[in-house]
Amino acid sequence: LYRLRIHELYDLRDWNGLLGYLKKLDKHGILNTQWKWQVGQAYILNGQSEEAVDYLFHLHSFYPDQPDIQSALLEALQKAGKKIEDFSWLSRPEVSPVDVLFLGKSIDFIRKSKKAIPIYFLYTAVTCEHKVLFDEFDLLQALKADDRFQVLNETPFFRYSKIAIAPKGYQNTA
Repeated sequence: LYRLRIHELYDLRDWNGLLGYLKKLDKHGILNTQWKWQVGQAYILNGQSEEAVDYLFHLHSFYPDQPDIQSALLEALQKAGKKIEDFSWLSRPEVSPVDVLFLGKSIDFIRKSKKAIPIYFLYTAVTCEHKVLFDEFDLLQALKADDRFQVLNETPFFRYSKIAIAPKGYQNTA
């Protein structure tokens, strides 16, 4: 029943309500380990990055290898303007930069889809297995600078810009 309420608050984008509800569940011992990290995520969504770092640090000390806690902690650190090196990790996660290897994975994913795909979809697909400290916009900029990719229908709402593999002889003008 409580999971339904969590999803409802999330769908309503009621971050303050979500945070309050999750904290209440956590206080009463209702949240299991797999859900506790979401309190930290709710802090982030509510614009309280420092509080998220504090909460997630506490969780990290008990569950240092839990990937959801590590990912949320990385996001909280980034939103708080801190670097991965600024944190005393008990188990430091491996973080992938936007590099040649990562862009190669992007090419593979686009080839499998056989058509241009929105940047938000590509970002989600290639980052689901990797912890990253860059966002969709950073990925878009890296793709624009690489002649192997072509950006289609670029708009101010860059999340909906589509990425394709560039035809032979194509040169980016970015």
